[in-house]
Amino acid sequence: MKFIIMLLTCLITITNFAAGKKIVMREVESVSGKKGWSNLTNKATLTFAKNILFDKNDNIKLTEVISVGSTIEIELGYDGNLKQEFKGFITKINQTIPIKLECEDDMYVLKRKTLKPKTFENAELIDIVKYITEGTNYTLNVLPSHVGKFTIEGTNATSAIVLQYIKEKYGFATSFIRQNELTVGFPYQIESKGDTYVLDFGNNIVSHNLEFKTKEDTKLILKGTSHNKGKKPLKVDYNPQKALDSEAEKRDIPLDSNLTEEQALNRLKIEYEKVLIDGYSGDIVLFGIPFINTGDAVILKDPDFADRKGKYLTGDVEWSFSTAGYRRKVGITKQI
Repeated sequence: MKFIIMLLTCLITITNFAAGKKIVMREVESVSGKKGWSNLTNKATLTFAKNILFDKNDNIKLTEVISVGSTIEIELGYDGNLKQEFKGFITKINQTIPIKLECEDDMYVLKRKTLKPKTFENAELIDIVKYITEGTNYTLNVLPSHVGKFTIEGTNATSAIVLQYIKEKYGFATSFIRQNELTVGFPYQIESKGDTYVLDFGNNIVSHNLEFKTKEDTKLILKGTSHNKGKKPLKVDYNPQKALDSEAEKRDIPLDSNLTEEQALNRLKIEYEKVLIDGYSGDIVLFGIPFINTGDAVILKDPDFADRKGKYLTGDVEWSFSTAGYRRKVGITKQI
């Protein structure tokens, strides 16, 4: 592996609209976060060794000019070449030393957006998502699906609570906001939207926790749900290996609405034959660049095993930045 010395650089911009203050910082003790499909909310945490002075002339400290709800943008990189790693809101301020700021992405807005009770007699998924995002400027990427009767009740319902309920009850694997677009559906429906990067085990991979499995070694169960008008959702599993739940990898596959059980199983069989192939699973640790995000594609190349080259969709990404370096841990999921 070749090593090139590069200067770590960061730009952190915090805006407190209520106080009319904008803070720009180019130093931080450490900052880390996680983004992806596993959780409804992407998060970041910043740590400062001391309560730095915002205004040295007036002796005003950072924690005196920021507040919960302030917006924050975190840009990281090398040699002044910065990429936006996180954008969202400060949700918690720990004012003891070291100073710690906890942040959430735009899902913070939907967690605070309360909803009036409403009943949909015969709803499509997009109808519900449009209702819970009224008044926002998000573009919507919603899997076409029939939900049927759907009720939002009580005085404590928020948009985020409804999204979580939809995820758990109807089997949709994810809801997330990326570049001002709210996606509700399945991770794999966005696989064509990301960038593609080439990663070489002998070059730009720092370390990895990957396992190469042949299709004979892989235990896989595909799960699908078809939402049918006037009926309960049809849930089917495709498990030709008769694998035990405890030993198998499970994947949710998007299905069209109004399928019969036979049609749903045939759809899962086609997908099964596409995904059950030799390939890697696990995660890899990289430097801060290449700037890989959830939903991007990576081509993995191993000079010792040329026949194992493959293209994969990325899952969750954990990132960290400090004086010790800039790293990102990238989950490797479906081969595409």
